[in-house]
Amino acid sequence: MRQWTLPDGWLEAVLTNRQAENCLILMGITSESVAVGFGISRERPDDPVSPESRGNSGNQKITDPKAEKEAEIDAGIRDGVTRATLAKLKPSFKRDGSTHAGNVSQVSDGAAAVVSARRSIAERLGRLLILGKYVAVSVVGVPPRIMGVGLAYAIPKLLGKAGLPKDDIDLHMRSTRPLHHGQ
Repeated sequence: MRQWTLPDGWLEAVLTNRQAENCLILMGITSESVAVGFGISRERPDDPVSPESRGNSGNQKITDPKAEKEAEIDAGIRDGVTRATLAKLKPSFKRDGSTHAGNVSQVSDGAAAVVSARRSIAERLGRLLILGKYVAVSVVGVPPRIMGVGLAYAIPKLLGKAGLPKDDIDLHMRSTRPLHHGQ
């Protein structure tokens, strides 16, 4: 019995190459692979989700030091969620796994937009708030079974390429709820 069903238009040859077949792994399974590979306990992924560790629930506010402006972040965490209620949820992808409905992102997570322009144009238009400066880019690849951990490898590479120590970065943004907790 085949483990994967190919989407319409895909070649059967994908299933004859192990690396190509690994690209079909479900995100929840990669989450479990990351948890096992990096020694992440069943309880640890629930910490950023629970109000006990966050100090609140629901939306949170952050201040952008450059824009001197406050922004609201929809963290997607429901009121009343506690470590105890999260501990009662059954794992979704593996019988003894740690990924469950309470510690993965909601469907609406991930939408964003960025306008990239030369500084001279942004200043001439006057309507664009300049929040940053493009300095460098870095690309890394990780095996599909642990996709999602790429940032842990790309960020140090990027900072090295740009000649920047991490303490020189003013604002670090990361999701409080990665797509899947282990990542």
